[in-house]
Amino acid sequence: SVLTWSATGLPQGLSINSSSGLITGTPNALGTANVRVTLSNGSSTDFVDFTWTIQPQTFSQNYSSFSGAAGLTLNGNAAISSPALRVSPNAANQVGSAFLSNPLAIGPNSSINTRFVFRVHGTAHGADGMAFVIQGNGATSIGTGGAGLGYSGMNRSLAIEIDNHAGTGDPNGNHLGILSDGNTTTHLATFTPGWDLENAASHTIWVEYDGPANQLRVYAAQGIVSQRPGTAVMTTTIDLPALVGSQAWFGFTAGSGSIFNYHDVEAGSLTVNGFALPRQP
Repeated sequence: SVLTWSATGLPQGLSINSSSGLITGTPNALGTANVRVTLSNGSSTDFVDFTWTIQPQTFSQNYSSFSGAAGLTLNGNAAISSPALRVSPNAANQVGSAFLSNPLAIGPNSSINTRFVFRVHGTAHGADGMAFVIQGNGATSIGTGGAGLGYSGMNRSLAIEIDNHAGTGDPNGNHLGILSDGNTTTHLATFTPGWDLENAASHTIWVEYDGPANQLRVYAAQGIVSQRPGTAVMTTTIDLPALVGSQAWFGFTAGSGSIFNYHDVEAGSLTVNGFALPRQP
């Protein structure tokens, strides 16, 4: 019998050869497409569905502040409190998340550099904390509050936590940590800075993922600092696409319980390269 290939939802500029099934062309627009490829022999058919993301080799997003910020999906109690992104407010039992609305393709060599400035304030000895998150679930993803930091229960994910309250599995009430798969009690690495994470001042974190080496490195500095320190405070080996999948949403989560803080992001930049580690932002 004669086999015939067809496809629906292909990105603009691409087409499928009905005889060979080969997809060719040059995409002429950025974005994400939901594609179905079908094979038929005249009497029966089979198909496969997948998501195809078209993006530049190097993608960059920069928020010098979040006043009028576009391209973000805000969930739960997250809001823009100009000029900051307020991931959770200074009130009891709050939970929020904020992610770039569009996913980015993650391949075997995809590499990431990000820098962000955060500020935890509003209540002395408050709680609970916040996290920078890369996840493969969707722009509306949100975890549990309190010690869950808005991240707990979020599978297919990687997080860098800023934890200002000691909970189960925590080394203390003032630490950074690397977490995965929505698990906030088991840390891949931790670091206790010599300064207070919730002292109402702004501080800076850099996250660097080297795809070819499967190496994650986290850097931190007290205050607002432009130049990344020379030595990472946390490192771990991790296969990001195996963890999150072939596309990911980037953003932040935060949560509070019976005690609380404002958890703000004041500025952030992100660069993703499909083949090599991009320059530090």
